[in-house]
Amino acid sequence: MNTYMAMQTNTMLAYLSSFESAMVMAAKKDDGKMDRREQKQIEEIRRASEQFRKSLTKIKES
Repeated sequence: MNTYMAMQTNTMLAYLSSFESAMVMAAKKDDGKMDRREQKQIEEIRRASEQFRKSLTKIKES
């Protein structure tokens, strides 16, 4: 992977972490806490993010 692609991959990996944190804050925004539905959605987002993170890391390291 060339240097520019590696930098973009690193940027996306950092963005994923920020996105997960932003989603947690957004879930708490309306009433100050997460209900069960919001917790389930956050967990689904985290799982999807982790899969994407693993895929990007694998591609970057190959």
